[in-house]
Amino acid sequence: MRPTRRAVPSVTLTLAFLLSAASSVAAAEPVPDEPAPAGAAALVRQDYTRFYSTRRLIRLAAAFAAGGALANSDGDEQAREWYLDEVRPAGESDAFGETVKAIGEGEVVMPVFVVAAFAAGLGPRGPEPGAPATWLRRSARAYLVGAPALYYLQQITGGARPGEPEGSGWEPFHGNHGVSGHAFVGAVPFLTLARQSPRPAVKVLAVTASTLTSIERLREDQHFLSQVLLGWFLAWEATGAIAESDRPAVRPAVAPLAARGGGGLLLVWRF
Repeated sequence: MRPTRRAVPSVTLTLAFLLSAASSVAAAEPVPDEPAPAGAAALVRQDYTRFYSTRRLIRLAAAFAAGGALANSDGDEQAREWYLDEVRPAGESDAFGETVKAIGEGEVVMPVFVVAAFAAGLGPRGPEPGAPATWLRRSARAYLVGAPALYYLQQITGGARPGEPEGSGWEPFHGNHGVSGHAFVGAVPFLTLARQSPRPAVKVLAVTASTLTSIERLREDQHFLSQVLLGWFLAWEATGAIAESDRPAVRPAVAPLAARGGGGLLLVWRF
């Protein structure tokens, strides 16, 4: 029997409002002129400034409003029934499924990336984009930025797993499955690679690979559709913040120009 829905649309609207309202705080933060400070602490602080920017918080609010509508209606249950009946392959998880699930184990993957990134030098610029050390650092920084947001959003949504009496509906602080941690953790390294590589084919393959852990969680019937979508989208925004933080700043400026017999203005572009 399908779980009875509680009247919780207000939870969805409240969460969306809180994320949007937080943008006013982020807007007060100055945006650094230089893309990457030398120190690790300053670099992570800049990453947080990018992550909690007005535009990104508005996108997160819209995503969670849509996810809440899916979770607090029959949408999640219907998607689950369709997937289990029509799409999911029969049988137990194979070696490939176990591998992609392991990529999303946050207790193991996140500490490994962060420790390895600090060992490789998290703060300095280091290798050019495309080098393994750069990918390692950017993935670790995405975890540092996104993990706290993941934790608090899991608590605020309070979702349950499939098969539990509460169903997919949000009940704040009664559960912690409203946003899939596996989907977030498993997507970050691949989305970092997609944003880092200049090759379209690599981008497409990396973005596709970033969804594998989410699909495995659906196949195992451990998360609803809204939960894996929100976890993946949080990884998308976290890696996007790191990419913006590392992008060279291009800022126009006007300077006076003196010349014999006259003068004028010089338009300068700073990279």
